[in-house]
Amino acid sequence: MNIQTLKSNKNRLIAAAAIVATLAVGEVALAGGKGDCSSQHGKGHWGESAGKHSEKRLDRLAEKLELSDEQKTQLEAIMESNRTERQQHAELQREAMKAQLGEVLTPEQLEEFDSMMEKKKGRRGDKKAEQ
Repeated sequence: MNIQTLKSNKNRLIAAAAIVATLAVGEVALAGGKGDCSSQHGKGHWGESAGKHSEKRLDRLAEKLELSDEQKTQLEAIMESNRTERQQHAELQREAMKAQLGEVLTPEQLEEFDSMMEKKKGRRGDKKAEQ
């Protein structure tokens, strides 16, 4: 092996380690999201669904800010629009990460990674169906 190949392999290993670390930190944050009302599986730490939590938050804002019904409706539309944009952005981030993984992982490793993510998605889907 020449020095060029060693440097290339080292860079790939560093990139893979960074991706794994990022995914691990995300999992820990989701699993431990005690102070976050929008933690994993669409449920807050009080066990309420994300939609119900959003509704309660909107009601608190309406009360504290003394919003009119029209303002409350407009605020609700803004919040929903932002939620949709965040979901689209998250999808773009997942696609970009997958492209980066394709540069680091072998085809077999990438296939296994995809399988792992599908299993995770399935578990998440099962829990959502139970709500």
